[in-house]
Amino acid sequence: MTLPQALAELEALGDEGVRAMNARHGAVGKQFGVKLGDIRKVAKKVRRDHALALALWDTGIAEARFLATLVIDVRQLSADELDRMVRSLTWDRVADWLNAYVVKEHPEKEALREKWMKSKDPWSLRAGWNLTAERLAKDPEGLDPAGLLDRIGKEMGKAHPAARWTMNAALAAIGIHHPALRERAVAVGDHQRLRPRLGVVAHALGVVEPACEPEGRHDAVEVGLAAVADQHEPQPALLEGVKHVEGAVEEAAGAVRQG
Repeated sequence: MTLPQALAELEALGDEGVRAMNARHGAVGKQFGVKLGDIRKVAKKVRRDHALALALWDTGIAEARFLATLVIDVRQLSADELDRMVRSLTWDRVADWLNAYVVKEHPEKEALREKWMKSKDPWSLRAGWNLTAERLAKDPEGLDPAGLLDRIGKEMGKAHPAARWTMNAALAAIGIHHPALRERAVAVGDHQRLRPRLGVVAHALGVVEPACEPEGRHDAVEVGLAAVADQHEPQPALLEGVKHVEGAVEEAAGAVRQG
């Protein structure tokens, strides 16, 4: 499939309702308004096409970038190319697909994580904290959870929203997977006014009573975190899923509305 053919197919699948929903959820720049499920169907037709993926990404069109993350060959992608892709992001949903399908599979992800954790670019920080949250849950050796907790406490309040979400994921990972730091993690959440999310985790772990009952769409995050906390041995797959629970719930709700 050529680039013009791919773009034409995506544009034909566009829907005004989806475009409006995407705009409400932070999409900026050009978009066609394609349901994510339909993008996956196009990806199945394309299969793996690295050159096409790079061309799709360079268009800057949201759906083209979603598709690019599904058909790119991570093995052919250099660390510098991936760094440029991350820094070119403008929407958190595209960022989450890039992080899930490309960044986490890249052979140099740890070197990139260390670089991104020192960056001032919010999208690089989002990717760096995302990888850090994963390591805190799965492979914390060599990390300093207490130091990371201190950093979250100092930086989260003034962090760009793009970075704040995955900082919150790292905070949750510390509280769930590092029991000695659990009360401090909950306290940091309180200080950063994250109690509606972290309070449920604390309650599930028996640390403190929740300050309020879950209410509203954003509390899908609480449900996911509480589910992880209820495990005798928290499952990394559940923790990873928590970071995308809210987006998945919104996507499903949008699909229902669109029929």
